[in-house]
Amino acid sequence: LFTVLARVKDSKDVDYVRNQILATYKRYSSELIPAAKLDATRSRLRYSFALAMDSSDAIASTLAPFVSLRRSPETIDKLGALMETITPQDVRDIAAKYFRDESRTIVTLATKPKEAAKNETKEGK
Repeated sequence: LFTVLARVKDSKDVDYVRNQILATYKRYSSELIPAAKLDATRSRLRYSFALAMDSSDAIASTLAPFVSLRRSPETIDKLGALMETITPQDVRDIAAKYFRDESRTIVTLATKPKEAAKNETKEGK
C-alpha cells in the first residue's frame, strides 16, 4: 500500500494537484531518476531515522519493530545495506509494476459539498 496525501486550500486547485501527482507517478514509471537524487534520498532517510531517536521512548519505539523481526538491532544495518543496492532502474521497474491505473484508488475528501465548492469558485469567493 502506497499513500499520497495532499491538502489543497482552494477547491479549484484539486484537479491540478491530482494531475500533478499522477504525472509524477507516470514519470517515475517511465524515466530513470538521477542517481544523485536517489543518493540524496537515501541520505535523508538514514539521517532522519537517526535523528528521530532523540529520547529513550523514541529509541525503544523505533527499535522494537526491527528487533521483533530477528531479535537483533542488526536488522537495521541489513536494511540500510539493502537500500544501498537500489538503483534508478530498480525504482523505475518497481514504479512501472505497482503504479498502474488499474490498481489505483483516488479518494477526495472535502468539507463542502461539490456544488457549493463549484459555486464558490464561479463567484470568486
